[in-house]
Amino acid sequence: MIFRQATLNDLDDVIRITRDGRAALAARGLDQWQGGNPTPERLHADIEAGYTFVVEATEADALIDAQNGSHPLAPGTLVGTVAFVGAGEPDYSRVTSGAWLIDAANTPEELRAKDQQQADYVTLHRLATAAAATRRGVASLMLNRCFDRARILGFKSVRADTHEGNIPMQHAFEKCGMTRCCEIEITNPLEPTKKRIGFEIVL
Repeated sequence: MIFRQATLNDLDDVIRITRDGRAALAARGLDQWQGGNPTPERLHADIEAGYTFVVEATEADALIDAQNGSHPLAPGTLVGTVAFVGAGEPDYSRVTSGAWLIDAANTPEELRAKDQQQADYVTLHRLATAAAATRRGVASLMLNRCFDRARILGFKSVRADTHEGNIPMQHAFEKCGMTRCCEIEITNPLEPTKKRIGFEIVL
């Protein structure tokens, strides 16, 4: 599988994959993403800002699928998406329990006070896997590639958060070496439940 930066030509596929993620959350009885978040406008803006990365299936993946008896993914099909954001996350100052692993600026005001152009950490948002590609290691691939990219760019850590009921995502974070370190309150009006579990890995 290829991990690459998305272009606006990928927008329809990013929306499709995100809808698959929303449906999977609904099937688990979770209200995460059920209020319309992330919107198509948000996904478009992410791509324009250079935040969005995607996973693309290759011919080699199709061969492996055939050998394993799995339904093959057509080469070129996009099967995963994630936003890689180095601008800080204001909600990460809203810790209600525990603590992040590194002390870092989260808000634009905090970054300006430290004369920083970017945060000390990367935030991973809007991670989703296509329904046709579940249980193929797509989430783990995205996480590990994001960690690699963050190291290359000189970030100190990578953070992410998820709904307390989203156990598969929590397991994916922990499997890739992230530590469950705090609870936060998000402010997104499109999310009914505001409590999130924060994860971080120091690079």
